[in-house]
Amino acid sequence: RQRERDARMTAALADLLEYLEPDERRELDEHLLALTTGQPHTEYQTAPIQWAVEKLGVDEATLVWSLGDGYDRHAWDGTPDPLATAFEAIADWQDVGIESGTGTGKSYGVAILILWFLACWENAQAFTFAPTEKQLKLYIWKNITELWPRFVVHFPDAELTDLCIRMRGGIDEGWAAHGFPVGVRADEQVSTRGAGMHAPHMLLVYEETPGIPLPVMEAGKNTCTAPHNLRIAIGNPNHQLAALHRFCTEPGVQHVRMSAL
Repeated sequence: RQRERDARMTAALADLLEYLEPDERRELDEHLLALTTGQPHTEYQTAPIQWAVEKLGVDEATLVWSLGDGYDRHAWDGTPDPLATAFEAIADWQDVGIESGTGTGKSYGVAILILWFLACWENAQAFTFAPTEKQLKLYIWKNITELWPRFVVHFPDAELTDLCIRMRGGIDEGWAAHGFPVGVRADEQVSTRGAGMHAPHMLLVYEETPGIPLPVMEAGKNTCTAPHNLRIAIGNPNHQLAALHRFCTEPGVQHVRMSAL
């Protein structure tokens, strides 16, 4: 029924456009854009890759590697289409752990996921953690900054400051993203803070996870009490007892191996 209704409305709008002068068409376009700008992209809640392509102008082949020429003939030893697998799992409300080689694009992909999560759920909260502030700024938040000009077109009230996104500017922090360094000295402080993170739609992102203290990971696990509270951990694996591999092998976590090959 919804598809039929949309088709009728589209046909009616096409008929209307035939009778409008060019100046009137531009005015209508501006009016429609004003109605939709700043509104959550709820229609993309199950389609993060489509959102990235249509809203950020991302080349789909950078996320769906199998679209690249010769991928099916290339030798690899990890999860096929690892970024696409991770995106689909998060869209399906699953936690995701990515063990990866260096330079594979995982930080870029997670930056897109954070922006998609904020764009599609009003009052969503995202928190990113890394061992040091330098690592936060060097990887995920650097990618967020580079993608920001395309994102803010759709949310002109949003503000990007140092390791912080506020979707309503300075009004409140109820719809926002924050980055926190969680080195050993900050262990207790961040673990305590992590226990107070609650929102119906929440995404916790752990970067360079092998260097994150286990109590921080445990605090995040304990604070994810709502159905749409998700965790994603990424990094370069070093041993099976590290925080990253432990997370990847937890029940219910989609384990992605992102091969450098």
